Amino acid sequence: KPILLAGTVELRGEGADAAAVVVFDPDQAAGLAKLRKHLEGSLVAKLEESLSRSLRPPERVFDLAAWYSEVGREGDALALCRKAWQANPASLPIAEALARRLVDAAQGDGGPALLPELALVLEQGAALGKSRALDDVGRRAAGIHRALEQARREEQERAAEAQRKVQEEKIAR
Repeated sequence: KPILLAGTVELRGEGADAAAVVVFDPDQAAGLAKLRKHLEGSLVAKLEESLSRSLRPPERVFDLAAWYSEVGREGDALALCRKAWQANPASLPIAEALARRLVDAAQGDGGPALLPELALVLEQGAALGKSRALDDVGRRAAGIHRALEQARREEQERAAEAQRKVQEEKIAR
């Protein structure tokens, strides 16, 4: 039974980050759910099976990581990129993919706990060659560090202010 969907294809991003994105028309949740179920059940399963035997070529890793992201399995996408990096530590494209996943996770729920791993991937990836993608991730990581440092300073200031108020109340009594 065919699945009927309507939408447009848009080109987003530039250079190596460019991608064609399908933007579906509103009110197609049922059709999209069927399509997603079909893709996850067939294509994702085939990619998983293929990658269980070998993590080469890296393009299959990227395809499966993208599918995981598409269906909300970011943790699985990150784990797959980590596994691929362990299996192929001399692969600059895999280092780039892992670094992007790590910085995205660090900006989300992963936070500061992922920054040491990200720094290691950036360092080892840079040793493999020049990479605009790693440079971009490095800038994003620096921004995360600045934001965390700012938040830490603000928290210290709030704690100091609270302590000052407590001391003032004790003196006033």
